[in-house]
Amino acid sequence: MEHEPQILRGTRSSCEALHRWECVECKHVNEPKECLLYDLPSFRCNGVRSGIPCAASHLGNFTISLADILVNETSLLGSLQDIKMQKKAECIATAIAACLEITERVKRVLKGRSTKRIELADASGLHSQCKDQSMPDFGIYGLQDLVAMALLATTTGVEHVYGGGYYKMSSAGVIDKNDFEQICEALANGYPLVCTFLAGKNLEKLEYCQLYRPPSAEKFKIRNKPIMGHAAVIIGAGRYSGIEHVFFLNSYDRVFCVHLDENGVVRKAGVGKIRACDLLFNNIIFPRENETVGKTSLVAQETTLLSQVNKNAMIPSSSGSLDDVRLGFGGCVTGGDVDCAIGSDRIGADRNASDGGWTGRCYQRDDRGSGGPIRSGGSYRKGPL
Repeated sequence: MEHEPQILRGTRSSCEALHRWECVECKHVNEPKECLLYDLPSFRCNGVRSGIPCAASHLGNFTISLADILVNETSLLGSLQDIKMQKKAECIATAIAACLEITERVKRVLKGRSTKRIELADASGLHSQCKDQSMPDFGIYGLQDLVAMALLATTTGVEHVYGGGYYKMSSAGVIDKNDFEQICEALANGYPLVCTFLAGKNLEKLEYCQLYRPPSAEKFKIRNKPIMGHAAVIIGAGRYSGIEHVFFLNSYDRVFCVHLDENGVVRKAGVGKIRACDLLFNNIIFPRENETVGKTSLVAQETTLLSQVNKNAMIPSSSGSLDDVRLGFGGCVTGGDVDCAIGSDRIGADRNASDGGWTGRCYQRDDRGSGGPIRSGGSYRKGPL
């Protein structure tokens, strides 16, 4: 079995000290938790108060993102030219394909192998493979499709677009969408996650640093419109002013959430932001090797029909039933109008003021100049799927 080499330690973020925090309840100073790529703040106080564990919650600001670090001098997400563009109704397959490719790139980087040519996962082939099995519409925002396609990645595998090979994962783990600490820990250790959320027509109009506020399912019903869901890849997370959010790599090509530098050149694109509580179903995580990831895993199904076990695994812990998820009660009440991506709800327009810079302990930069250039972008897709 190959052993992962030590990661080369580069310039550390000048804001990393912000991850050490003093509890206001017991005055204990909590040290950050060291993970593979990032140091995370301790989410609960480890001190003792009146003879019992304090366990007060950490409420400070922080941000981590796989899009803004170099690992052993290598970008984990590729370049701007690699951002995916999904075909109509193939967002689930495209998100899974992107997640598999990112996972492969991280694995190669950690083993010191070349990442110049990452094989592209055939999202359209995965979508067709699932649909060719006469799957009936289960009527729950594509959850049946999501589970079926994730399981296909562990059984038959997902073919490469070129070369005749395929990606085949040992399992498909599940992380509760309400377990923000576990989401952050997975990301800090280099694992992207497949996520879902409700989506309206204004998602494609989201601007850089805007917080996407999806419509609730109830508002679709009030307006007599079909409920639309969307799948993407979580590649970052953070908290600002008490609001926990995740960054998602979308599949709308390089025109989504474009960020220009002072010369008008595209600096970043393809990554949006959404509140963690606005995620719809639980998130899917794929292992790099044969390790166990997630608190539970999807189990094999005799058909593509969604089994009760997998349905239970994918429903968030705070949702009493599938009906609660249908009504958009998966952890918080979505706000604003249908499809709202409200400018006044922007979080972190000034990244230095809001997020305190990028806090990777190994690599290259924060927004105040520590380290080298960043490379942001997508998941190694040349041209449309």
